Amino acid sequence: MDAVIKYALVAGKKALQHASIDFERPGRVDGGTGLRLDRCGILVGTAMGGMQTFATAVEDQATKGFRRMNPFCIPFAITNMPGALLAMDLGFMGPNYSISTACATGNYCILQAADHIRRGDADLMLAGGADAAVIPSGIGEREREREREREGEGEAPERVFPFGSGRADAERESGSAGAKELLLSSPRAK
Repeated sequence: MDAVIKYALVAGKKALQHASIDFERPGRVDGGTGLRLDRCGILVGTAMGGMQTFATAVEDQATKGFRRMNPFCIPFAITNMPGALLAMDLGFMGPNYSISTACATGNYCILQAADHIRRGDADLMLAGGADAAVIPSGIGEREREREREREGEGEAPERVFPFGSGRADAERESGSAGAKELLLSSPRAK
């Protein structure tokens, strides 16, 4: 299982735990919460999906042949799998999809989740983003871009830095790994 999926699972369960909603009680379809699971949804986005799973599959294909590739390569690499597995684990049957908009992914997911609640499509939504793109190919791409800039092969692309040019690291972009999810609910959710 790719790290992006693990991050999303942990972040979602921590958001529920923080709200004192326990889905770990055995023997209860609703986890003992009284919530209608068909009105509980998940919107977890990721910019890159399961990058390590995909990179490993490509390497396996190149070095060992396609028969040695992980048969779960594509399911674990697609961007909707973190939210889908979290929904399956929790039993949520409401709206569930992912949005992929680079660095703004989590924000868009939160906005769309709030819209689902506002329209009455759901009473409770887990929303946020997860990524795990700190892998050799991701780091190598950024280093190659910097190398091209130093060698004068290309112009440095214009960048927008969210924390201003006064930061010491404002001239460097970096990847990251992790997840953050919020729990949104309507007054109908008890």
